[in-house]
Amino acid sequence: MHSKHVVGDSDCGSRKRQRNTTSKEQKKEIRYGNHDPNLEMFKVPCKHKDTNQFKCNLLKVDDIQFCREKFIKHPNKVKQDVPLSHCITMKIPRRKRSRKTENQEHHQFFLEYSLRTKHYRLEVGQKMFLAIFSVKKRRGDTKFRNYVDKKRKVRKFIATLKGKESHCSRAISRRIYLSSEMNITTLHKLYNDSVTKQYKVNYKFFSRLFNNDFNIKFGNLATDVCGFCKRHQNQISISKDKTEQQKLVTNLRIHKLRAKQFYKLLSENTENAITFCFDLQQVQDLLRVSISEALYAQQLSFNAFCVTDVTTRHPVFYTWTENQASRGCVEIGFALLDFVRHWLLAVFLPDMNNREDTNSQTEDDDEDVHEHVCECNEDIGGIKI
Repeated sequence: MHSKHVVGDSDCGSRKRQRNTTSKEQKKEIRYGNHDPNLEMFKVPCKHKDTNQFKCNLLKVDDIQFCREKFIKHPNKVKQDVPLSHCITMKIPRRKRSRKTENQEHHQFFLEYSLRTKHYRLEVGQKMFLAIFSVKKRRGDTKFRNYVDKKRKVRKFIATLKGKESHCSRAISRRIYLSSEMNITTLHKLYNDSVTKQYKVNYKFFSRLFNNDFNIKFGNLATDVCGFCKRHQNQISISKDKTEQQKLVTNLRIHKLRAKQFYKLLSENTENAITFCFDLQQVQDLLRVSISEALYAQQLSFNAFCVTDVTTRHPVFYTWTENQASRGCVEIGFALLDFVRHWLLAVFLPDMNNREDTNSQTEDDDEDVHEHVCECNEDIGGIKI
C-alpha cells in the first residue's frame, strides 16, 4: 500500500458485493399484498345515506373487490400510488367560514375521493376510501426526513477518513484500505463522540451507510512486528495510571526514534562500504493447470530468496523448488556465501567504483547490471542462481 487517499475522493472503480435484498422484497409483497380477498374482515366505516353527498351505501361487494384487485395488482407502493392519485381530486374551497381567532388560517384546498367501478363513478368519504384500499391516512414516508441530516453527517465523517490504496492489484481499483487497527465499531464510537446528541446514530445505521455507500476495507494485520512496540502499545491501552502511561509513551517514542535513525544510517552512502538486506520471501505454490502430467508437479512449493543493495536497489534472486532443496539455514547460508563469492566481487564492487567516478547513473546502466546478472546464471548445489 502506498500514497494516502481521502475516502470521499474514491467514489469509482470496483465495489464491494451488495447485500441480498430478497427477504426485503418479500416483506414488501406481504405488506402491499391483498390480505382479505373475499372481504371477510371488511367493515363499512361510515353511515352515509342516499340523501348525503357521498353514496357509500350504493357500493356493492363486487364493486369493492373490483377496485381492490385493480389496486393490489402490483404489490409495489410506487405503482399502487398511480391508481390512488386518479381517485383523488384537489379543489379550492368556494366559501370561507369565520374563525374564532385571527391566528387560525383558512383552508387553501380540500380533497374529493371517488371510486371507478365497472359501470359508474361514485364519490365516497375519506374513511370509506381508506378502508376499501386498506391504506392509512399518512401513506407516504414519514421517517426519511428525520434522518436526512444524520445521513449527511455520517457520510461527511466517513468521507474525511484517510486510507491507502492497494498496490497488489493490477486492475484499476479505487477501494481504500484503512488501518488494520480500526473497525466499524471504533469508527462508530468516534463519530458519536464528535457530534452533538441530535446527530448521534446507532451501530446498525452507521454500518449500513459504511458498507453500502463507500468502497472501504480494513487492511490485514501486520506480521513480523516488533515485540517491544507491540508490548508497549498494549500496556499503554490498558494502563490506568497517567504517570505510568506517560512513561510508556516516552519509552516507545525513544525506541521508534532509534529505529528511524538506524535505517537512516543504513541508507547513507558510506565510503568503501556496501549495505545489503536479504529475505526469504513467502512460499508460493506452482500454478494449477489442466494438464494431467502436471498433477503432481503443481503440489510443489516454489522458494525465492532475495538479496538487495540498499543504495541502488539491484535485487538478486535465488530460486528453487522443494524437490531440489529445503528452506533451512543451510540453504540460506549457502546462498549468502555464493552471493559474496560471485555477485559481490563480480558485479556490485565494480559498479560502486564506476559510480564514484561518474557520480551519476542512468536507466541504461541499471539495465546493463540486470542483464549481467542474468548472464552469470549457474547451478550450484541444486539451487538455481
